[in-house]
Amino acid sequence: MRPTLQELGIDQLSSAERLRLIGDIWDSLSPLTETEVPTSHLEELDHRLDDANASPETSRPWNEVRSKLWGEE
Repeated sequence: MRPTLQELGIDQLSSAERLRLIGDIWDSLSPLTETEVPTSHLEELDHRLDDANASPETSRPWNEVRSKLWGEE
């Protein structure tokens, strides 16, 4: 049986702490997993990059977004 959020104490973490934990878990999996990215995902990424390049004034730098997500403002 897998542990619950409550058993692990994750339900007691702040949103910023949970986001950091998600990042840590993701980073721990990245080198271990090799999954193929679906073509539809690649096409969507291309579409979003085209939109971003067409309207760069609507974008925000990653460090600004990351700081807001991680509660570092």
